[in-house]
Amino acid sequence: MIFWCPALTNHMGYFLNAISILNGKNILINTIYNDHPDRILQGWSTSKFDNINHAVLRGKFSFFKMVIKAFNLRNETHIFISPYEKFSLLIILFFISYISKNIYLISEPYSNVKYEYLKSQNNFLLSKFKATFRPLLYKFYSLILKRQINGIFCISELSYIQYLQVGYSKDKLIPFGYFVPKYSESDLNKNSHLAPKLYTSTISTQSLFPISNLRLLYIGSLLPIKGLDILIQAVYKSRSNGVLCTLDIYGHGNSSTLDIDNLSIFYKGVIPFGSSQKIMSDYDLLVVPSRYDGWGVVVNEAILSNTLVACSNAVGARVLLNKTSPNLIFNEDSIDNLYSMIDFLYNNSMLIPYYRSRQLTIQDQITPSVAANYFINKINRFHTDIIPAWDFRV
Repeated sequence: MIFWCPALTNHMGYFLNAISILNGKNILINTIYNDHPDRILQGWSTSKFDNINHAVLRGKFSFFKMVIKAFNLRNETHIFISPYEKFSLLIILFFISYISKNIYLISEPYSNVKYEYLKSQNNFLLSKFKATFRPLLYKFYSLILKRQINGIFCISELSYIQYLQVGYSKDKLIPFGYFVPKYSESDLNKNSHLAPKLYTSTISTQSLFPISNLRLLYIGSLLPIKGLDILIQAVYKSRSNGVLCTLDIYGHGNSSTLDIDNLSIFYKGVIPFGSSQKIMSDYDLLVVPSRYDGWGVVVNEAILSNTLVACSNAVGARVLLNKTSPNLIFNEDSIDNLYSMIDFLYNNSMLIPYYRSRQLTIQDQITPSVAANYFINKINRFHTDIIPAWDFRV
């Protein structure tokens, strides 16, 4: 299998590394960037994975080198990850689609909102135009590619719906997600200065009694599309109505733009990349209030760290909550709806252990190795009766 994508991110790296281990040999991934420039600004970094051969196709004549490499590897199975992001990668996809018989995509949904996904400054007119134009562009791509593409691994239900709308048949669309590992004892030994503590499934008996203060947590970029302003206003409304709660905010961005009082809402800085699971364990609830999020890996991390998580209905990873704790999914952009959920949890805090235990039931089902095994079976067209936790159709 040959993979192509703009840049190798950590959550994709864990998944590809697991594929290599299951296959018993290293896989090749070709990228445009070594590190994605916009992701770097958000604090992302990429680890080195021992079982992945990573080739960065940059520099003089890089496009022609990509074409030659694609032609020489035409008999392999090619998987493109987010190919529409870079024009050169899209051209390679078009080229391979006419010389290879085994082509798959791993694709997030395109943004359908007026906010920039990776940038803090918004040109609302331009963003609105992009949101309107993208469906037409995807329909054009579909006309060229849908006969040649063997399958699309759709990151979230929204991606699945969008590909249906532009003409792909259901039998080519495969529900999928993003996956990160739960930290193990070996991780602690290797990276003791950064690695989170080892978690167990034990639920503290302290949570079985009413709590005096609901400790809320936000981890993510300080961008308008992430909906942090909605969460902040919901916290203020909760406190004005007698709900004792606090909110700690972690993330990259300009914190001076946030409406925080440093009495109930605090900006705590940036978490070292990969250490979110350690921070989460000190809180009652992680909130993901995004106006749009293709997936939202932080939802996975909360479940893996035994931390209760709630998210908006615009987060792709909400499928994991649909099956475990649907009451913790709220309407995006709705202060009142989020306030109602916070108020409910505060006044019914004895239910927090129950919701947490429900989310823990899928902990072992959302690991990179489980996802890699599912992926390989689908590529090889092996039948399986296993219904993965991320399959929203069931």
